[in-house]
Amino acid sequence: MNRVGVCIWCREEKTLTEEHVIPDNIGGTMTAYCACRSCNNDVNNLVEQRATCDVLFTMPRYVYGIKGRRGVPRNPFAGKGRLKSGEPMLLTDDFRPIVLPRIEAEETDRGTVLKLSLDMSQMDKSKRIAYREVKKILLNKYPDLTPSDLEVKIEEALQTTTMVENTRSGESIIRKFQSNMHNIMLLFLKIAYEIASLEYGAEYVESSVIACRLREGILSRSIPDDLIGDIDSEPLEKLMSDAEKHYYILIEDKCLIKLFGLQFVVQVTDGSKFRVPVQCAELVTITPSKGKPVKTNLVHNFVDEVIK
Repeated sequence: MNRVGVCIWCREEKTLTEEHVIPDNIGGTMTAYCACRSCNNDVNNLVEQRATCDVLFTMPRYVYGIKGRRGVPRNPFAGKGRLKSGEPMLLTDDFRPIVLPRIEAEETDRGTVLKLSLDMSQMDKSKRIAYREVKKILLNKYPDLTPSDLEVKIEEALQTTTMVENTRSGESIIRKFQSNMHNIMLLFLKIAYEIASLEYGAEYVESSVIACRLREGILSRSIPDDLIGDIDSEPLEKLMSDAEKHYYILIEDKCLIKLFGLQFVVQVTDGSKFRVPVQCAELVTITPSKGKPVKTNLVHNFVDEVIK
C-alpha cells in the first residue's frame, strides 16, 4: 500500500512507500510510510546495505538465526584463513576446514616437474583442481600463448604433475575480520532521524536545524561527530541487557539506540521545542523478526539517572 505525503528525505510531496526504521535484514519490524521510493532506495544503498553486511551484524544474525529478505545469512566465519604456520586454509559454511591447493614447481633434467598438494576431501576433484592450478602457472609464465598452444602446454605439464594428500587436524585456523564503524554509525544516525521524524512530525523535518544536519550528514555519508556518542550508563545496561534484541529510547533531546549490543546516543533536537519530557519517555523493545515493538514506560527517577 502506498500513501501520498511529504518525504522526510527530499521534503517533497510524493507517493510514500513502506520503510523499515530498523532494517528488516537485521530483524527490524517497525515500519512507517515516511519516504518516497527514490529516497528509500538511496538511503538503503548509501547506508543500510553497507552497515548490515558488516561482520558486527552478520555474526549475531547468523548466531540467532535471524532471517532477512534472502533468508539466514551465510556463515560469517566461513572463508579463507591461515594456520599458525601460515598455510592457507578454507573454512566451509558447515565449519569443515579445507587445506587450499598448493602447487610447487621444480626444475629437473626432464624439465619442470609440478607437485600439487590437495586436501584429502578434495582428492575426487583432483583432476579439475590440477588443471586449474597448472593453467594459472602457465598463464603467468607464457602470457602470449594462443588458447590451443596453452592447452598443449597444460596437458604436457599434467603428465609430470604428482598429487599428494595434505591433511591437517586439531590445528587452529586464524581469520581476520574488519569492521567499518563509519558505516555502522551512519545507520544509527539514520534510525535516530527517522524515529525523531515520526515522533515530531513534518515541522521537525522542515524547521529543526539538527534534523537538517542529520539528514544532510546521512545523505552525504558525513558523520556530524558532535551529534553522536557512546552510551555510558549502568542503569541503561540493565534495561537493555538482551543482546538478541533491539532497543531505543527517545528522551529529552536524544535518541538512545541499541542493536545486538551495539549502542549509541544521538542528539536529535536542540531541546528548545521538540523534545520528549523525562516523565513521558518510553523504552521500545524489538524482538527481531517477531511481532510489533513493545513500549514500556520508565520510572521518572530511573530515567533521570539514565541520562545524566
